[in-house]
Amino acid sequence: MAHGLRDERQRENTMARIERIMFPTDFSEASSAAIPWVVRMGRMTGAQIFVVHVLREDPEAGPDPNYHYLVPEYARHLEADAKAKLHQVADCLPKDLKVETVLSHGDVTDQILKMVKSHQIDLIVMATRGESGWLSLLFGSVAEKVIKLADCPVLSIRKPFPKEDEASDTPPTAA
Repeated sequence: MAHGLRDERQRENTMARIERIMFPTDFSEASSAAIPWVVRMGRMTGAQIFVVHVLREDPEAGPDPNYHYLVPEYARHLEADAKAKLHQVADCLPKDLKVETVLSHGDVTDQILKMVKSHQIDLIVMATRGESGWLSLLFGSVAEKVIKLADCPVLSIRKPFPKEDEASDTPPTAA
């Protein structure tokens, strides 16, 4: 009996504690599907939640001679919009969770992986669109790359399929 108790204690000591959870979001409906899981995992573990958004790098210069003047203004607008949306996501999470927002710039996958290290993330909870076919083959998905390359576990959430009565593209008509 004592041997079984010792094994149980060893298992408890070696199990990873989840103290920091990352929730990367692109503010899409698919991304929102992961929120209930973020809340559940945050409450189960008492972990701090990092709501993360990555702004992609600036586009290359275009033919417009005013391009260099327009891009900084556009970038400021994108950043302000992203900050506001990050705070909206954070505000929709229950107040009993410890939440921090992080806005980063660059390649989405690279930035997520860097933040895993810099913020010592223990778990990533992220949505995947579940795309397949030539688009996924050609470009890959951020979720797929993160799952393959992250130094921590990744809980990948697919957006639920619509119910049969919600699946139609045509609106219901009154009889």
